[in-house]
Amino acid sequence: MTNVVLEIGNVMSRIVGGLHDEAIDEIKMSCSFLEEVAGAGGRKTKQWHSLYNSFNNEFPTGLHRRVCNTLKGLEYKVKIRDIRTKVDIDVDSIIKRMEEFGLALRDYQIEGGLAGLEQSHGLYNWSTGAGKTVLFIFLLVAYDLPTLILVNRKELMEQIASEISSITGRSVGMIGDGIFNPSKWTVAIVNSLNKGINSPSIGTRAKFLHFLDKIRMFIGDEVHHLGAKSWKDIARACKNASVRFGFSGTCFHPDSQDIYLVAYTGEIISDISPSFLIKDGWLAQPKIYMPHLKHSGIGLPRRIGSDWHAVRKHYMRENEVVNESGVRFIKKMYDSNVSCIYFTGEDVKFGENIHKMLIDCGVHYKDIKFMTGKETTEVRRTALKDFKERRIQILGGTSIYDEGIDVPHTGAGANFGQGFSEIKTVQRIGRVLRKTKSKNSIDVDPGEKQIKYYWDPYNTSNAITEKHSEFRKQIYAKQSEFRLYEKEGPKRSPT
Repeated sequence: MTNVVLEIGNVMSRIVGGLHDEAIDEIKMSCSFLEEVAGAGGRKTKQWHSLYNSFNNEFPTGLHRRVCNTLKGLEYKVKIRDIRTKVDIDVDSIIKRMEEFGLALRDYQIEGGLAGLEQSHGLYNWSTGAGKTVLFIFLLVAYDLPTLILVNRKELMEQIASEISSITGRSVGMIGDGIFNPSKWTVAIVNSLNKGINSPSIGTRAKFLHFLDKIRMFIGDEVHHLGAKSWKDIARACKNASVRFGFSGTCFHPDSQDIYLVAYTGEIISDISPSFLIKDGWLAQPKIYMPHLKHSGIGLPRRIGSDWHAVRKHYMRENEVVNESGVRFIKKMYDSNVSCIYFTGEDVKFGENIHKMLIDCGVHYKDIKFMTGKETTEVRRTALKDFKERRIQILGGTSIYDEGIDVPHTGAGANFGQGFSEIKTVQRIGRVLRKTKSKNSIDVDPGEKQIKYYWDPYNTSNAITEKHSEFRKQIYAKQSEFRLYEKEGPKRSPT
């Protein structure tokens, strides 16, 4: 039996000791994923890419468990040498501080917090409504380290910073959208950090790199984006962050490029599904309406076939049968005084058309707003605030509202964007799953059942749209507490 040492560092780890060729090949595979690359003639092809460097035996620390298991499986005797920066934790004092903040922790939140104290690296696969901000605060108070909370958009930066500051009374810094105001706890937009560390200005680069050098705890929000180069570059640049966590409400696929999630944060240490939260009374139960709808065929070009651009244009965005069904659903919610959020995907013109159709069918123009992402931050912030405070009843958006925003009072949602993405499907319906809190209450009432309504068309116009619809249906069907109906909406008006 060969002896090796597994040296675990803050960002990168390494194997110390001689390895046989078979072991090197096995470790490479355990740290690999299929990457899509440009091939001959511009065609895309897939090839294996490994995060293990066989030249110096280094690999990202988040993969240390799978590397250790691989070595043990090959009958190597593995000694662990953990050289990560250590932090002393007093659990009782943390719980007391949380109570002082007026936070009544749910059982699974306590378990999730303790898992974060035991592991110091890991992924939280938490559904929308699980209360990740509460866990952010738990971890911030527990470790009491200079911390970066990395997000992918302005609205999320402002929302998280505001919530943490209002609950703890502590100043929370922000970096992004022209702001550079770091603090001990800082929420930052990934694109802004990347522009900073890659700036042509030596002074700007130095300022941003100095900030990242001081980070001791890295928290990535909505980390299903971490596979993108910009996210992993920042995660890796935090070379002194000995504590690393990632959060997302979307399922992970460790055999794909999402291995980067594990590599720069860690393995899943806590998994909370929507159905678990619905059963325990923390989320509302969704009634999902997937009416089977087909294009009338009027005005279609002779040949569309599998041309994706033509399918998207004629069978999805310009499909009057589908669009009118969604508009009727929202109008029914509107007439019943139920607030509704709708998603249209990236096409601004399509979204504006749905907005016009809703006004034409009787929605008052002052009761609805549609945001494209091209508006100023202040305009988008005002629209979201008006929706939350019920000054408007309907809020529509392109992909800017697909994830991250909290709108618990929303009673219904509509997915005009359709699509073939698990992330977007899960994130969009997640916007409507939160329960509404009673006035002045600290948390939602788990004993009160709440129902939310969601429209997502089963588009049978074309083989591609039907395949996409079935894909989304199966995602919903995986959740035992989701209720699926093959009709346009509830018979009775919701109240």
